[in-house]
Amino acid sequence: MRRTTFAGSFLIVEGPTDLAVYRRVVDPTSCQVVSGFGKANAIDIIRILDADDFAGALAVVDADLIRLRGGNCEEENILCTDLHDLEITFLESPALEKVLDEYGSEQKLRSMISRYGSIRDVLYRAAGPVGLLRWANEERGYALRFEGLKFGLLVDKDDLSVNELRLISTLKNHSQAHTLESDELQRMIRDLGSRTADFTQVCCGHDVVEVLGIGLTKAFGSLSNNEVSADGLGAALRLAYEESFFTQTGLYHRIRDWEVRHPGFTVLKKA
Repeated sequence: MRRTTFAGSFLIVEGPTDLAVYRRVVDPTSCQVVSGFGKANAIDIIRILDADDFAGALAVVDADLIRLRGGNCEEENILCTDLHDLEITFLESPALEKVLDEYGSEQKLRSMISRYGSIRDVLYRAAGPVGLLRWANEERGYALRFEGLKFGLLVDKDDLSVNELRLISTLKNHSQAHTLESDELQRMIRDLGSRTADFTQVCCGHDVVEVLGIGLTKAFGSLSNNEVSADGLGAALRLAYEESFFTQTGLYHRIRDWEVRHPGFTVLKKA
């Protein structure tokens, strides 16, 4: 129906929060950004359009764990984020430093960096075991439930360390999965962790932002819990993510390649 009034390209993204980011980098005269209301829906939309030989539609979705699981998350008209998801893309960009400059304590940040190397290392070290358990959940079908998991109960506010056994126990209780063996879950953390050292692919961005919020209350900031909600920090990272940061990603160049393969259809603003 949109094609009857618009001859340009369509960029389909996962959800409303993605719209705000991708609308900043597309050429609005040549491309409309549309929410697919979920990753599966966005992919299904493209496959239906492809079956109908609809030209000029492209979906961009989060890679999640598919690369780590040996899959291919990209097709001719489906592209994936370079890293686990869009939030990890923000965190790997200078947007993180902009947020830390705004909300963090310079003295505390310097102390953490001197002890652990980088703030990103601290964040991934804390969120990594949760990411590995998400991966194990997909590999083994444990039916673990991560939504609503209280990170404040798991992460030490002083150094952002995580006790794996407490994490496993909390997650089992949260998921009502009491029959799962804790030893097995801990072994999966070890086994999957030995398969990659790249936690930008393992960690879920939402988990890392949760840890960032905890860090800003003590380890590298002095904010109250009410000032550092994951939703609020996610919005701050989105606002701090500049168009120039996106042009440095592999996804940017793959979209440019898609434009070359589909003459007459433009997605991104002119360089």
